[in-house]
Amino acid sequence: MTPPVICVDDRRVRWSRGTGAASYAQILRQTIPQAGFTAESLVDAPDGPFDPPGRVWRWTAAMSPWRVSTSRPLDGARMAKDVFRRAQVHFDMYGRYLRLRGPVRPALMHWSYPLPLHFTGVPNLYSVLDLIPLLQPDLTPIDQTRATRLLRRLRQEAAHLVTISEASRKEIITALDWPADRVTNTYLAVDVPPPGPAQVQAVCAAAGLLPGDYVLHAGTVERRKNIGRLVEAYRASFSTRALVLAGPEGWGAAGEMAPADGLLVAPGPQALAATGRPRVLRIDWMGRPDLLALMQGAAAVLAPSLSEGFGLPVAEAMALGIPTLTSHEGAPREVAGGAALLIDPLDVRAIAAGITALDQDAGLRGTLSAAGQLRARAFSEEAYAARLAALYREVLDRVC
Repeated sequence: MTPPVICVDDRRVRWSRGTGAASYAQILRQTIPQAGFTAESLVDAPDGPFDPPGRVWRWTAAMSPWRVSTSRPLDGARMAKDVFRRAQVHFDMYGRYLRLRGPVRPALMHWSYPLPLHFTGVPNLYSVLDLIPLLQPDLTPIDQTRATRLLRRLRQEAAHLVTISEASRKEIITALDWPADRVTNTYLAVDVPPPGPAQVQAVCAAAGLLPGDYVLHAGTVERRKNIGRLVEAYRASFSTRALVLAGPEGWGAAGEMAPADGLLVAPGPQALAATGRPRVLRIDWMGRPDLLALMQGAAAVLAPSLSEGFGLPVAEAMALGIPTLTSHEGAPREVAGGAALLIDPLDVRAIAAGITALDQDAGLRGTLSAAGQLRARAFSEEAYAARLAALYREVLDRVC
């Protein structure tokens, strides 16, 4: 019997550069076949690669009462013209999700993000990674009112909600008044092939670093990631290892980087001249293999985030055996599972004490390294595929 087809929105994999939502969509897409299902993607189909439809066309198209048709599957993808932006316009105009249909119907539609889209005639699953826009609107530029409207509309659209931690699941049940039996935590898969020593050495050398001579924050530089307090704590720790901030700029990046004034050193061979004094290296975006090599070469990974749906860098660092510092509440604590150094992310002195402990205590680093690798097994691709398979079968059994 042919396995059912799962359609996955992969727009964030193509459009973004390594954000959490992009990583989630990519992990989901590559794991679905391991769960025993066929995977397809839903992608935009503009007039040409450099000629997307204009605003007038988008507004006119969004006013249409007809369902939007997708093409037949081609090379693992279905296409619909400008579908994601049209859906946003449609929702702004009518407060309803845009309807999709296709010549070949999937058994399930799994949206990797709560987009205002609905595939007609099949169960629609929506992944809600966190409720930060609703519960902590000061940590994100996403409009709280609009996000609330969009998420509450899921009551009419979703057969099931999917999330990535028990912390997020509890928030969804409480804040959205969602039935507990219709929201499932699948966690995530952590796919981190260990980089070889030569790759680690090359990536470090290009940045002007020595393996083991720096601590790393991997992620977008934004308010939610608590970069400002992290830099302040680094200054107070008097560590002689460099602090590396690797990731694209996000919301409020300039303000978060203000405490690094006087410590910033440009990546490159000249950075080695700064060895022996506190310094902050700012690296924008790196391809995933290079980022994993940079993580592998770090003495520790620091992730004192103010809020997370999961905390992927924590799980990735643990899988690589890198000692990790993270927040003592919510999803980061849950993901760490006792295998990371936990601190209060609002307390600069506590973060500084954690950095000092990791800097000076080789025994602590060794203990956390071993415990982290053991904990990371819970997030293997095999475990994630099994959770997805159970979820999909549950939903299909319910609607049959």
